[in-house]
Amino acid sequence: MSEGWRKTQISAGARPQLQEPGAPRGSSEVAPGKLADGTFFIAAIEPWHGHEVVLYTAAGTETGTWRRRVLDDTLDQGHVLVVADFDGDGSDEVVAGWRGGEGGLTLYHIPDAEEGFRAIPIDRGIAVEGAVAADLNLNGQLDLVALGGRTNNLVWYENRSR
Repeated sequence: MSEGWRKTQISAGARPQLQEPGAPRGSSEVAPGKLADGTFFIAAIEPWHGHEVVLYTAAGTETGTWRRRVLDDTLDQGHVLVVADFDGDGSDEVVAGWRGGEGGLTLYHIPDAEEGFRAIPIDRGIAVEGAVAADLNLNGQLDLVALGGRTNNLVWYENRSR
């Protein structure tokens, strides 16, 4: 480890579903976020190209104490995470996308670090392989742009939440 950096393992990620080499394991996409109360979190898709959207929050002040919370376990080849404050309430939302099956995007509104969230479907029928947040129409709200590989499309989801 290079000088000036400290390493902290948050999680080992998901255990392999199969023991063979190349079987899905660990974590895939990862993105940091912050809630309105100042709580920082790490969102991830687990295992690699997996089915779970998970949230890690620091459970205490000691190094290595992180709480893992599953927001969704129904993704089919999870491939995208975008974390941003889409509704302007001071808390970041998590957007997860998947490319398997019909594909799709869901936004997870997370009011606090302990419990509760609301899953809001954005789209079904896009095999998402990439996405970014940007204010494309310059109206002060973050929009979502997603790329569908197998579905061969690039889509702008205009944010009209406020």
